[in-house]
Amino acid sequence: MHSERTGLTFDYYTLNWCQNLHEVGYRKEHFGTTLTGSPTHETSYQYKFGVERNLVACMKTLTHGEKEQFSFFIQHNYRYTLFLDNLPSATLIRDKSKTSFDYFEGIPIGRFEHDSLGYPKIIIYNHLEINVIIQNTNQGSHRIVGFEVEPFSISEGPNRSLNDPNQSDGE
Repeated sequence: MHSERTGLTFDYYTLNWCQNLHEVGYRKEHFGTTLTGSPTHETSYQYKFGVERNLVACMKTLTHGEKEQFSFFIQHNYRYTLFLDNLPSATLIRDKSKTSFDYFEGIPIGRFEHDSLGYPKIIIYNHLEINVIIQNTNQGSHRIVGFEVEPFSISEGPNRSLNDPNQSDGE
């Protein structure tokens, strides 16, 4: 995880997301990440061409202390990046009207919004919608040319249009 605000990097599993089912460790082909202190981990997401599927990585309830830890990282605009076929993910950001969108580097952990009384409320992005972009080649095969990730919280329901990481000030 990285933040432009602090310049410090943290391992993805510093936050208690889900347990890493794959071996933790540095991948030698990603040498630059070991210098910055942010190892690359395998995830439980597996992509198969032409197969649309839903995956539940885990289900858990966060403790108060874990929520505070997430809050700290959200306040400091920490984000992470997924890689597929050595391509970094592009985060899709929608506007309120859901009519236009833009791309952002890194996947935000969450954001703050105000409840009905005006108090800040933490929204943790605990779900990802991943869209893999492929290109057909002249030889009849396919290649991955990019992939979009739209983070959201299941608690947002159909109102998940405001995943702008620049609105995570936390006050």
